Amino acid sequence: VAVFALASAFGYYLLRLVSRDLLSGFKWYKALAKRDSGIRMFELYLLSIVNAGILTGYSVYKLSTNWRDTTGCKRLLASVMGYFIHDFIAVRSTWREDIPTVIHHVFGIALVAGTFRVETAHKLAPRFAIIELSTVFLSTMWLIKGLGLDHTREYKLTLLAFVASFFATRVVIMPTSIYQLWDD
Repeated sequence: VAVFALASAFGYYLLRLVSRDLLSGFKWYKALAKRDSGIRMFELYLLSIVNAGILTGYSVYKLSTNWRDTTGCKRLLASVMGYFIHDFIAVRSTWREDIPTVIHHVFGIALVAGTFRVETAHKLAPRFAIIELSTVFLSTMWLIKGLGLDHTREYKLTLLAFVASFFATRVVIMPTSIYQLWDD
């Protein structure tokens, strides 16, 4: 599991470098360099979408087939751990000024690490990871905003998708799942 987590962190790093190479020829991408941490944060939000997409895909698949089947859960958790490790290291220059981000990453790493050996947590992963659907739209909003396009129709549609997915997954599904688990 540790090897897979480290490989995942390295994979996210490589994906960041590849995306940088692929996007570096575009004028809009070069314009991001003029903004405070524009390119770095753009790349990290792009990776956030990838991570949230993996979690959401896993959840949708498991919830639509057999959510009690834990096949693939440890690899999913290791992938998430790799993402958190990469992201935490990538924002190291902001650690002193941005304590909430440090707490977020430390908490995330500890939470994921704590679930590796708990089989019950593996069965719950699809129900709880589905909340990352809203992260896809949140990070997409930040990408659009980073490009200075937060006044566009696309931004407003993404905002609407974020609000709807946030409400559905974090306000309706999450508490319902917690209640059902509590009631079992």
